[in-house]
Amino acid sequence: MPGYKDVEQQRQELKRLIAELPLSENDKLKVGSIGKGKIIVGDMQDALSYLKIARETIADSGLKFIRRKSADATYYFIVNNTANDFDKTISLENNAVTVLVMEPLSGTVGKVLHQNNMAATSFRLQLKSGASIIIKLSGKKEEAPAYQYLEPAANAIQLQNNRWTLSFKEGGPQLPATQQMTGIKPWTDFTSDARTQAFSGTGVYTTSFVLKNKVADYLLQLDQLYESARIMVNGKDAGLIWSLPFEKESGRI
Repeated sequence: MPGYKDVEQQRQELKRLIAELPLSENDKLKVGSIGKGKIIVGDMQDALSYLKIARETIADSGLKFIRRKSADATYYFIVNNTANDFDKTISLENNAVTVLVMEPLSGTVGKVLHQNNMAATSFRLQLKSGASIIIKLSGKKEEAPAYQYLEPAANAIQLQNNRWTLSFKEGGPQLPATQQMTGIKPWTDFTSDARTQAFSGTGVYTTSFVLKNKVADYLLQLDQLYESARIMVNGKDAGLIWSLPFEKESGRI
């Protein structure tokens, strides 16, 4: 109903329209056809079975998704809002000739191996806690580089105990003094410099370390992030981190 003007009259009109719906009993459901669509009243699972729509079982794992069909593909936007990383084989209730994994943050697209089972498609999905992904189930053959799953190749390097330098490049109302610290901490923790408490701008955290193991790529992970961080490795721009899961592949630059 559009607002509260003549609200009682509008409620009665709504009830009249509902009562005039051409609904008929169909087992446990009430079903009516309106133009090219249908109105179904009853239990959701019974309604899905009536429409012969297969239930997406990835919802049982805690993943959230929305799905959209185009002329030759089905797209899934999948989000992992659980507290745990996800790395399992999933099954999506649509067939595919090609399965593409599309990274929203980096813009990379990769093709994954998959299996078709009746009207469903199965493949391995790797999704960090807080991350999202776009899956394209294409009805035609498409070419793309093989998707690179993250497989740990060596022990993690902990940078929390490193010596860090914090300098302030721009902002205000005044630039605080450069700080030295062990591990990273917010600049507001340096209460001895009153300028840090009111400062709004850009702070640069710098440290050095040596990578002894040669691997295909390196992953920088931040436990916490306030606003955003531009990552520079050996003077080269590795990209921007601004959202969960606060990490960035940085070994290929």
